[in-house]
Amino acid sequence: MAAMAMLLAGVMCACGEKNPYPGFEKSQNGLYYQFIEKNESAQPQNGDLMEVNLSCMVNDTSVVIPATENIMQLQESQFAGDLFEGFAMMHKGDSASFIVNIDSTFRKLMGQPQLPEGFTSSDVMRFNVRLKDFYPESEYAKRMAVKVKQAADERIAKMKA
Repeated sequence: MAAMAMLLAGVMCACGEKNPYPGFEKSQNGLYYQFIEKNESAQPQNGDLMEVNLSCMVNDTSVVIPATENIMQLQESQFAGDLFEGFAMMHKGDSASFIVNIDSTFRKLMGQPQLPEGFTSSDVMRFNVRLKDFYPESEYAKRMAVKVKQAADERIAKMKA
C-alpha cells in the first residue's frame, strides 16, 4: 500500500510541472537550456573572455540580435536563471539555446529602468550561442595585438602589390 502511494505521488509530481519549452531542460535556478552540440573540452571560468556567436529572439518570433560574433566576459550570475548561468555550463565548441526572462535580463543585466516599447514582463528571450573559444583576461591584449599586426601586414602587402 505504501509503495502504491509513493508511486502515485511520483506520477503526480512528474505530471504537475509541464515544460513550456519542449526539448529544453530546466536548471535548478530556472534557466531553460538545450544543447545542440555538446563537447567535453575545457570550460571557461569566471573572469575569462569568451568568443561567442550569439543571436537572440523574443518569444521565438522577432529577432532582436542577429547572429554576430561577440567577446563577452564570464561573470557570476546576476539573477537566478540568467544567461551567465548558461555560459558557465558550456565547453569550448558547444552550441546551445537558453531561454531567459526578458524583464530580469533588461533590468538586472542591461541596467535598463524599463522594457523597450512593445515588450511585456512575461516575454522571454531565446539566446542561441556557440562558444568558439575562451581565454583569461590577461591574454586578451596579446591576442588583440596579434590581430592588429596581422591586419597591418595585410594592408601593407596589398599596397605593395
